[in-house]
Amino acid sequence: MRYTVVAKRFATLLATCALAMSAFAQTFPSRPITLVVPVTPGGSADLLARQMAEPLGKALGQTVIVENRPGASGNIAASYVAKAKPDGHTLLVAYSGFQAANPFLFKSLDWDPIKSFATIAILLNSPQAIAVADKVPARTFKELVTYAKANPGKLNYGTAGAGSLHHISGALLEQLADTRMTAIAYKGTGPVVTDLAAGNVDVVITTPPGVIPLSQTGKIRILAVTGNRRVTALPHVPTAAEEGFPNFSVDAWFGFMAPAGTPPEIAKRLADEMEKIATGDTFKKGVEGAGSNVQFQGIAAFDATLKRDIAMFQRVIKAANISAE
Repeated sequence: MRYTVVAKRFATLLATCALAMSAFAQTFPSRPITLVVPVTPGGSADLLARQMAEPLGKALGQTVIVENRPGASGNIAASYVAKAKPDGHTLLVAYSGFQAANPFLFKSLDWDPIKSFATIAILLNSPQAIAVADKVPARTFKELVTYAKANPGKLNYGTAGAGSLHHISGALLEQLADTRMTAIAYKGTGPVVTDLAAGNVDVVITTPPGVIPLSQTGKIRILAVTGNRRVTALPHVPTAAEEGFPNFSVDAWFGFMAPAGTPPEIAKRLADEMEKIATGDTFKKGVEGAGSNVQFQGIAAFDATLKRDIAMFQRVIKAANISAE
């Protein structure tokens, strides 16, 4: 009898909590929503936030604010959002190079890519653009590999921080060319690209939006994009596969995560509204024109992609012995 009473009380408590969560979700959003970007302005993560902010605000009837919190290879932003109130009003612009790789690059993190967050949606998939300063003699990706192999230690490559996807991509290029290059770490994509245009950096492997504008000035050249699919904004730029290097594939995804414990109803509403926006011509034109590809994945698909990439980055980082510390 005693256990029956306890069980009934527990069931009542669960029902009450469920009703409270449902009521809470129905009033969402009750204040402005903040999209926390883990990098400085420029690049795909920042582009996604700014392309999403206005239409999402209109759909939800609230102001959507973009807040850049760069530093520590995305850990500052991730930690901030992980500790935020799980009510859907604070979202992280999630980037595969941080969310899937950082757990294996840092000895201790105060966030976990799965336990600390609730997935919302992936919206963009972006190949990496392989760009060089004008002073670099290579005119194709194949020539860059040949030049790097013949001149070990002569080239350097810029990264958005030790252990960043830029760093991992550069290390992969070293392995591909069987050579040595020097990694130069910066705080974010913007400063890296600025120094590439100034000739202080030889090579940068990053998402296309960060390098397309300067490539149009002639200060830098984009030799290829990674993966096996050309970028809409760079129709004449070949893929690494077309250049004879099909294994040089380091595409990145970008999406949104909320703090763990966010009510499922809120997460689903956010995902649904984002899908409507992502399938619209205005959003597609804005992001694909800058060098990314729209590739929507909802909550369940995002969960699967995240787990897959965590396993992949663990293998790559361990084999290359890369550390951000």
